Parts: sequence; C-alpha cells; structure tokens
Amino acid sequence: MGDSALTRCLAARRRPRVAISVALCFLALAAFQLAAADQNGQIKQAAPATPQQSVAKTGLPSITIEASREREAVRRRVDKFVASVIVRPSDETLMRWDTPICPLVAGLPKAWGEFILRHISQAAVDARAPLAGAKCRPNLYVVASAVPEQLLETWWKREPWMYDRRHGIGPVVSFIESTRPIRAWYNSALGCGSRAPVIPGATALAIAGVVIVGGGASQFAPGAPTCTDGIDTHLSYADVRSISSALVVIDLHRLQKMTIRQLADYVALVGLADVRLDADPGTAPSILRLFAGRMTPPPGLTPWDQALLYSLYRTRQADKQQVQDMESTMVSRIAP
Repeated sequence: MGDSALTRCLAARRRPRVAISVALCFLALAAFQLAAADQNGQIKQAAPATPQQSVAKTGLPSITIEASREREAVRRRVDKFVASVIVRPSDETLMRWDTPICPLVAGLPKAWGEFILRHISQAAVDARAPLAGAKCRPNLYVVASAVPEQLLETWWKREPWMYDRRHGIGPVVSFIESTRPIRAWYNSALGCGSRAPVIPGATALAIAGVVIVGGGASQFAPGAPTCTDGIDTHLSYADVRSISSALVVIDLHRLQKMTIRQLADYVALVGLADVRLDADPGTAPSILRLFAGRMTPPPGLTPWDQALLYSLYRTRQADKQQVQDMESTMVSRIAP
C-alpha cells in the first residue's frame, strides 16, 4: 500500500456509503510499511531493534545500569562501615544527644581550644544535632592532659558520681587506664519512645548526682528507671537511651603527627556519636582512620562521616530498624 493506495483510501472515505476514517487509512499504510513480502508471497514482519541498537541510539539504559551498580557498591560499603564503627547494643537504642550539647575544651592553647569548639559546633549543626547557646552548662568535656590517668583518678575522687555505672565499675576502670591517644566516655539518660514520663530508680539518682545523706536507703524502688507506659515490640523500643554527658580525653604524650583540623574533626565525631574508637572503617574514607595506621587519614571530616552523623540524628531513635534507615539515608547522601 503506497501513496496511491492511501489516495484511493481517502477517496473511498468521500463516497457517501463508505464509512472509513482517515485514521484507519494511515493505520493501514503504517501496517503495510512495517511488512515485506518475500518471493514465496509470505508476509514477513520487519525485525525489531535489538537492545544494543536501542542503547546505541539513546545511551540511557547503559547510564542507568552503571548508576545502579555504583549505588549498590556504595550500599555494600556503607553497610560494612556502619556495622564496624557504630556501637550497637543488642537490646537498646543507639546513643545520641537528645538534649542541647554544650561543649567545653580544656588543657590546650586558647586558639586550639576555640578551633575545636567551632568544629564541634559546626558538625552538630550539619548533623541537625541539638546545640546549646553561648551561655550554657557544659555537658561535653574535651580535656587534654599529659597525665590523663592521674587527672581522671583525681577527678573521680572529687566527683564520685561522674560516671554512669549501670554496667558496673569495670568499664570505668578500663576507661581511666586506657592507653589510647583519645578515649571517650558517655553517660546515658533514659527517655521513653512514647515521650511518656520516666519513673526514677536508684540508677537515675546516681546519674543525677543525688547522694543519700548518712548512707540510708533510697525512698525509690531499687533498679534502673523505667517508662510509665509502653513495651518493646518487633518494630520499636519502649525505652530510649541518649547521651546526657560525655568526656573526651586527649593524651598529649600519645598524639602522633597530625593537623589541628584532623584533631578537631576526630573529636567532633567522637563527641557527637558513640563510635568504636578501635574500629577498622575498611575502604570507607573516614577521619576514624586517624589512629588506624593502615591508610593515610583524610584531612578532616569526610562526606561519609558527615552522612553518618546526619543519618544518626535524622532517623527515629526508638525504631528497631534505625540502623537500616541510617544506611539508606547515608547512601542517598553519598550517591544521590
């Protein structure tokens, strides 16, 4: 059916008793052009374009496939990174700050201390973590000392309730006697996933620094504080643990060669998140490599570190799937 056939088709439409639309004429012409008669008189359809030909014409499928592979590779690295560095209790929520952070730096030259304070504050702002104003009561202490063990023992004698001892005294002793260049301690506070009030217990009084005069028994029932309502489910926790105060100690005699920016950003990450200081971040670029010794550490916080902090503070803490949500958030920020 060529141009002449189309002309006859249209002419037939103009006859009074022939009802055929222009659309059907063009449809018939298209069907004719897509078919070819062979020598035996059989109709043979034109071969459809191959996927390779489609890719060659548009280029879009190959780009999509490559982007998908890259994203999946990033997801696997993120999964390994988070599993390696984040402290994940088996029956508790991840730790983070839910009250405004008020950092204080001591034991360093003033210029260094102010530099570290700025980097902690900026990291908190970028992560959407709560940050206190200029006038606040310190709860994140960054202390540098050439004799940190002696300093911590003296401090503990002066303030015997400075450590949360809900896991016993062993972790406190290990912290004080640590030989790490930088060590961190986190005190916790209990909250309720439903935001219901907390029933205090002896542990709550200890954390608050309340001492019973004369050594008498507490008027509250012994044991840890509990929530007034709610129970753990397959999807969420009834209790939420957050950082109430933290102590980051810098051993000046154990610091290796590094820049003040590397030191400040390492302290910022450690101060804002409960991470494993001896963790191996693998191939992920992270300031946590500063003391790993296996690969050259980055000059400061990396997009991976920033994504880790952001995901920690932007996902629901009471959700038992928080780690998986963190990984998805990190992937979307690292490989959008």
